[in-house]
Amino acid sequence: MRRLDVKPQKTLRGRTRYERAFRRDMAWIAGQFPEARYWPGDYYNWKIPVFEKVISPRHGSPEFRREVVDTLVRTAHQIATSKPVGAGHARVAAIVDWPWLFGSEVCVFFDRDYERRFDPEVDHPLSRQEFDGGWVETSTPDQDLLTNLNIEMPDGFAKSGIAFTEYDEDDDAIYRREQWVAMERIERITT
Repeated sequence: MRRLDVKPQKTLRGRTRYERAFRRDMAWIAGQFPEARYWPGDYYNWKIPVFEKVISPRHGSPEFRREVVDTLVRTAHQIATSKPVGAGHARVAAIVDWPWLFGSEVCVFFDRDYERRFDPEVDHPLSRQEFDGGWVETSTPDQDLLTNLNIEMPDGFAKSGIAFTEYDEDDDAIYRREQWVAMERIERITT
């Protein structure tokens, strides 16, 4: 069950129940693969099925937040190793949004051009883009999040991260986050 936290100041109740539900739902996702009718599209994804408060930096325990990242990577690997016949062209990834985690997902890419935006084996140029009301700047993260969390990369997977700094004039605030991708290596993909 995916649920937004509309009262972030309120104390978390029922932590164990939410954590158990997350584990159950991720085990279900690990046994799935998008139906063939989705294959002509760019991608198919499963957003992280959890109550936002359980994984928030303020309320989530460091142990469970680490488990969530590890589960995303392991689930992507399980999906990648059990592709149905005819889906060898698909490429599976775990996309981790840190520190908030709620934007994290397991994604199956079907389109090569779209997938390159996330590919850890491709160098992505660092940039700064202006928009009405602010700007977004990308950079290399200071540390390797997945290594710091002791997340083991499955065989045949590569990882990379990018740091985002965003300024919003409306809030007059700067927001920082990182996006980490653990994705099947290109040599595993058949055409």
